[in-house]
Amino acid sequence: MFFIAICITMSSVLRYEMSNCLFEATLQKIEEECNCTPKYFVDIVDGYDACEGNLKQCMNLYMAEMGDQRDVLDRGELKPCLAACTDQQYKFLVTHATYPNEDAFEGTANFCFLAKKILWSCKIEKRKSLDLKYPKLCPIIVSSEDLIQQADCSSLDDGGGGSSAGANDTTDQWVYFK
Repeated sequence: MFFIAICITMSSVLRYEMSNCLFEATLQKIEEECNCTPKYFVDIVDGYDACEGNLKQCMNLYMAEMGDQRDVLDRGELKPCLAACTDQQYKFLVTHATYPNEDAFEGTANFCFLAKKILWSCKIEKRKSLDLKYPKLCPIIVSSEDLIQQADCSSLDDGGGGSSAGANDTTDQWVYFK
């Protein structure tokens, strides 16, 4: 049970993989049928000598069929090797301001980031959808392009909006419109 033990004791370092489980199942089968363990596990696995001579031939038969053994014995319970779970991690930022309250938003870092994001959207294919919903928005933003481009958003107070962006970190700023 070498690989299962590592995954449990070092779960922050290693993640479950089906290939590790299949390898563990093969090792357990070798220990059970050949009464030995591969030479490179002798110092780790108690109670088994290294597979040598005829025992090595026995081990090689099971190693050649790696993947055929699909169950592992874990704490006395036979468990099937399953595909690893997949997870996705998302980084996000939520900002808000009560409207109409210009003092709580205008002149803040969040306002600056929003203006830069809208300016960028007005210059690409997204402009079509913005023009349909907000026909005056892009002309106003584009007419202020020089001012917006020169703005140093990181030097502004976040206005209590909770922005956690670093000094030059604009890559993680996301704005969603309803």
